[in-house]
Amino acid sequence: MSFTVEDLRLTPSFGKVFCEPSWRWNTVGRPFDDYDLWYVWSGEGEVILNGVHRPVSAGSCFLFRPGDETVGRHDERSPLTISYIHFQMPLEASCHYPFYHQIKDRLTFETYMTR
Repeated sequence: MSFTVEDLRLTPSFGKVFCEPSWRWNTVGRPFDDYDLWYVWSGEGEVILNGVHRPVSAGSCFLFRPGDETVGRHDERSPLTISYIHFQMPLEASCHYPFYHQIKDRLTFETYMTR
């Protein structure tokens, strides 16, 4: 089965967040019910996704899936700036995409993200 862009459905939940120094994020016990593309513009921190720890910095990009439980925190001296885009797509399509990717061509990716 093949999937196209028409299979994606954006939700009204998206934005860019400049995290306050005391920022923490925790979805344990209330996991996602949709997909979330989560991109780090700047800062340093850590995301724990379903028990797996991963350091994050500029260019870190996650695909959170329905059911995922996440914990996020950052270095208060280097707070995170992130964008998030919630969307829906067929569950079978998500197996084709990794949960984490470090964006190498940040200029091109960030140009698309600002659109």
